[in-house]
Amino acid sequence: MIDQQSLIALNEFVSGNATLSFLAVFCAHWLPYLLVAAALAIECAPFFRGEGRRRLQDSARYLFELLSTVLAAGLLAELWKLTYPSARPFFDLSFTPLVLVDDPLGAFPSSHASVFAALGMTMYLRNKKTGAWFLAGALVVGLARVAVGIHYPIDILAGFLFGGALALLFHGLFANPKK
Repeated sequence: MIDQQSLIALNEFVSGNATLSFLAVFCAHWLPYLLVAAALAIECAPFFRGEGRRRLQDSARYLFELLSTVLAAGLLAELWKLTYPSARPFFDLSFTPLVLVDDPLGAFPSSHASVFAALGMTMYLRNKKTGAWFLAGALVVGLARVAVGIHYPIDILAGFLFGGALALLFHGLFANPKK
């Protein structure tokens, strides 16, 4: 019940203002692309700067960890949704969301929250300052997806927990062995 009330309050607050609606749609739909582009730019920079062999090997290993974690988070979240479909808020509550999606039964867990929590946590584990910005971006994307009416808060929370846990697991698997 609190999940529905939170969603309705946030959606009505955003829907009642053109500027807030624009920002919510931008953050729910377009900000994810910018986060991916920024992460790739940051992590691929050593390849373009011509850094030493050791630094390039570390960067390549880390880039592989980042991509593996993000892809696994997205694929596993989608697999969960296919196995256990759950209705999105606009389908449950019969309203038009600010962002249209194809799957009315693909709410839990949020793939966006899973992917961007995995991205942010992986970046954080490598560089806390940079990673904090990506985690903040993941939070903004998640809140925006609630505000536009395509996810309940619990969908976002589950996605964050899932993506963050997966990032910790993959980080442990990819950890550099001590020499």
